[in-house]
Amino acid sequence: MIDRRKCLQSLAAVTALAATGGAKEIAERSDSDRIWIFTKPLQHLSYQEVADWLVRWDVGGLEATIRKDGWIESNQAAVELPKLMDALSAVKRTGMILCSDVNSADQAEVEQVLSVASKLGIRYFRMSYYKYDFKKKILPQLDAFAAQATKLANVCKQLKMTALYQNHAGANYVGAPLWDLMEVMRGIDPNLMSIALDIRHATVEASESWRAGYARIRESVGAIYAKDAIYVDGDLDNGPLGRSLKCKQLFDIVEADYPMHPICLHMEYIDHRKKELLQERLDAITKDVATLKGWL
Repeated sequence: MIDRRKCLQSLAAVTALAATGGAKEIAERSDSDRIWIFTKPLQHLSYQEVADWLVRWDVGGLEATIRKDGWIESNQAAVELPKLMDALSAVKRTGMILCSDVNSADQAEVEQVLSVASKLGIRYFRMSYYKYDFKKKILPQLDAFAAQATKLANVCKQLKMTALYQNHAGANYVGAPLWDLMEVMRGIDPNLMSIALDIRHATVEASESWRAGYARIRESVGAIYAKDAIYVDGDLDNGPLGRSLKCKQLFDIVEADYPMHPICLHMEYIDHRKKELLQERLDAITKDVATLKGWL
């Protein structure tokens, strides 16, 4: 029997992505194709080496850091991003979230990075964050962020791209409580701007109320970010995927709601700056990919 709810959600996702030119892409996504790897721990590798690892892991793509101190600097995107896409195309691993410094329509990176990405057929970019100033009232700040986000959504419409805002963990991050993102995105078409739901951050920031937070943002999820953390002797311990029951519970709920969305694996529990730890990071990603495929 076909699950009617999942069928309708999948059809809705295909219809929605048609507006940004991605209907065929999403309709053909298998479970492995949906898994994309965050490149932060891989930045010591060449484009071809990363492409080869995507094949070895049997995953569909990546989330590439095109930002300050990233894999590619923003002002080098016009030159380097086509080279990266050529390496990925050669191995048929073209799923891409572009991790950027963009959170407003008037930044130089809109032309430097997003326009270049759009011409290459990249449909998703992750925004940088909005942050609270606790010396000021919260709601007027959310109004200001909403106006900023609306202008950026208009840019997304022109570029046929979807901006993704990742809920982060931290005292002053907009989106850490989850509910506030709906204030920022009110009235914005989710096909132009939606939420990259980070299961680790959501369950850490709202240990017992994450279900309510998810219920509030449920209609605006555009991607799933997979990572994990548990408490050990009272301290938060980031580590391999699969240890936290709450992370798995949230993943299962979101996966049931959005069985076609990209899933970005974030392995960030081994220092990404040390080249001598590269093999350790590759091994950790290999294990996390296996766990994620087991979940699917």
